[in-house]
Amino acid sequence: MVRNYVRKTKRQEWCTESMNAAVDVVVSGQMGYRRAAEQHGVPQTTLERYVAKKRKDQQNFVVDKSVGKFRSVFSQEQEIELVDYLKSMESRLFGLTMMDFRRLAFQLAIRNQCQHKFNAASEMAGKDWMQCFLKRHPTLTLRKPESTSGARAMGFNKVAVAQFFHLLLETVDKYKLAGERIYNCDETGLTVNPKGHTKILALKGKRQVGTLTSAERGETITAEICFSAAGAYMPPMLIFPRKRKQQSFELGLPPGSVVEVSDSGWITSELFLNWFKLFVTFSKATKENPVLLLLDGHATHTKNIDLILHARENGVILLCFPPHTSHRLQPLDVSFMKPLSTFYEHETRTWLRCNPGKVITILQISTLLVVPFKRSHHENAATTDITNNTPPSANDPSTAPRAHTPTEPSISITPPATKISNLRKSTKSPLTVSASDILNPLPGCSLWKAPNEFAASGVNKKSSFPCLSPEVALPIPKIQQTVKRANRKRGKTAILTSTPYKEELEAAAAAKKVSQKMKEGVKRKIIGKENKSKASNIKKVKRNPSKKVSIKKVDSDSSSDETSDVECLYCCEYWSKSVEGWIACSACHKWAHNACAGVDSEDDEFVLVCEQCQS
Repeated sequence: MVRNYVRKTKRQEWCTESMNAAVDVVVSGQMGYRRAAEQHGVPQTTLERYVAKKRKDQQNFVVDKSVGKFRSVFSQEQEIELVDYLKSMESRLFGLTMMDFRRLAFQLAIRNQCQHKFNAASEMAGKDWMQCFLKRHPTLTLRKPESTSGARAMGFNKVAVAQFFHLLLETVDKYKLAGERIYNCDETGLTVNPKGHTKILALKGKRQVGTLTSAERGETITAEICFSAAGAYMPPMLIFPRKRKQQSFELGLPPGSVVEVSDSGWITSELFLNWFKLFVTFSKATKENPVLLLLDGHATHTKNIDLILHARENGVILLCFPPHTSHRLQPLDVSFMKPLSTFYEHETRTWLRCNPGKVITILQISTLLVVPFKRSHHENAATTDITNNTPPSANDPSTAPRAHTPTEPSISITPPATKISNLRKSTKSPLTVSASDILNPLPGCSLWKAPNEFAASGVNKKSSFPCLSPEVALPIPKIQQTVKRANRKRGKTAILTSTPYKEELEAAAAAKKVSQKMKEGVKRKIIGKENKSKASNIKKVKRNPSKKVSIKKVDSDSSSDETSDVECLYCCEYWSKSVEGWIACSACHKWAHNACAGVDSEDDEFVLVCEQCQS
């Protein structure tokens, strides 16, 4: 079938309804052939033929225009069902590719005995049929999906979002907050070597097309960005991976920006507290005129007791997003960070083209950030960003966002838009979440038990396909088993400046200090010489001393993997930080320093049996 078929005849330009009306008036004797054909705009010879058919078999008479060479494989009702099926699969994060859908169309045509001209060798519908299908249904298009982890797919559910918006609406209504007093802050990374690249013009058929970059990986700095719902942008704070500040870091900075340094270039609790003090000055927050700051659940935000105390003293209300929901709820993530990274990549490409023979270092990042930062907040106004993420009616379950569909496989609802100015109207009655609304799993990471967790959601009884429907050929995934969860405490949406959360955080910090003191209070016990005689007939397992390797210090707030390193039985010092000789227990095979175990480094025949194994 050709993609752009042009009819070469004017046959069958008449309407089916007009033909039926003309046939009825002729059969009833109200008009003749010529008058009925002229009045209803149909060919007279065709009218005579249909009148003869109706007089011959009036019960089975139907006006059929399906004459010609080209016919659609599926009926209009079947294609509409296919469109709904594709939308349903995409909303559940299991969207079909072109190849998948062409294979599905071939299976449906074979099993339902539809006349087709598909290629039986490849067992797929043709590309021309696919293009014509998309033209007949312009609501469908080919999109590049964004990666969504299982934790985010399960964490963004109706209960978690309802709890967050309940706290948000309650806070807005309690303090009578306007748009200029609602802020959102987040961190993003800026590297000398951006990941994404814009498509360029090149020779058609060329095997490989390249573009110049500054390094294979490059260094990364962190930018702290904040704006209000009224469109006020706070100058960013840049964090460089250095020990000391340099004046060269401040060259070309956006006006009012601040430079900080950390060992890794990441945000820390101390640096975020420094930024927060600047935020208090920028927002002019006081206890009499409080402001609301929305932030994610990073440890530098939620586990920072100094931050919470400073916020309570200055009238700043901290509201944390639910875990694994910032990709949908946080305004900065939704519509600011992507334009910023796109414009920043364009600036790096322009800089390399204008400076041949040079590469970008972290000293140029400040200058390159100025134009992308301005373009981003001009292209995406903060008022639009935050307004698009405001909640629907809190008491109307029918307004649940369609993005909840991955956690509700059998529900598909589209929400109406609600403006920030209507937040107070939706808080007249308290939010109630019934037990039936609680989804499984709850927000957070999920441990999926087995790969065979998904099963068919059942056959669609109202399907227009007589033998095989799309839901049966390729079932919509549906979780049937109860997902087991790890037994650990997870983050939650909460007002961080509230008294219950503050007391809970202080209690957790006190308990942590007690446990650390108990570990530090354990004395090193040295095995006496009498233990040497007990294991004289066992071979010694000794680890040769190695040269100490300098390890880059990582801040306590950043992610580190020291738990995978070997630690001493007695002093708990890690192997990677030691320069002494080590020896292993012959029973439990755990390691210890020679000095801690009371072993002479020159004694090659000594065998260690630790006190735990002896007891």
